[in-house]
Amino acid sequence: MAIDGLRIESPDGGDRAVQVTISAGVASYPSAGATDGLVLLDRADAALYRAKRAGRNRVEIDQPQVDTPVRQQTD
Repeated sequence: MAIDGLRIESPDGGDRAVQVTISAGVASYPSAGATDGLVLLDRADAALYRAKRAGRNRVEIDQPQVDTPVRQQTD
């Protein structure tokens, strides 16, 4: 990501640069299966924490599990 290449000054006024990274979690309606805004927010939050656990500086997109139809055996 371009943000990690920026030279951002230290908040304490020192000469050292601070590396800044951005992690994001994305969920969208209706693909998240959310019935209200709080569910959508929870799914985006879960995606954000997956991004952080996966090494940060990345975007994770909510991928709701889709139920696979069960094939019925025909005789």
